[in-house]
Amino acid sequence: VKPPDVPMVRRRIAGHGSPEEHCVSVWDSLLADGQQRLAIVAHSYGGVATMSLLRSRPAVLKRLNALCFTDSAHSIHYAVPEALSGFMRVNAVNFVASHKPLGAKEGDRQSGCACVSAGHTQHEWTSYAAMEAVFEFMDKRMKN
Repeated sequence: VKPPDVPMVRRRIAGHGSPEEHCVSVWDSLLADGQQRLAIVAHSYGGVATMSLLRSRPAVLKRLNALCFTDSAHSIHYAVPEALSGFMRVNAVNFVASHKPLGAKEGDRQSGCACVSAGHTQHEWTSYAAMEAVFEFMDKRMKN
């Protein structure tokens, strides 16, 4: 909360005009030159931004070992390169809001990866509810 006598100033930051631009900008400026293996957790629209990154910067896949979505809003369509769709089938999972217990298989949501229950019905709680399963998935994928 800002004090009432301080005017608010809004500034646009180049490369950060949308979540998709922000994701690519962070990759380009902070991560692209690194060598570390990576794991990504993306919640809700973060899944859309992450998919935008993966489509625009294919080099990310060379370092990415695990991709966990939590109730992601992304979808896979016919224009996805085979390298990306193949990666998604093996190395990604979407923990979705569901009445089912944590980890129970869910139906196809056109997300290009396995969809399993987050163990909670509310979108906002899926990351917390699935946290242990997310870390287990990432640990397993990072060892490969």
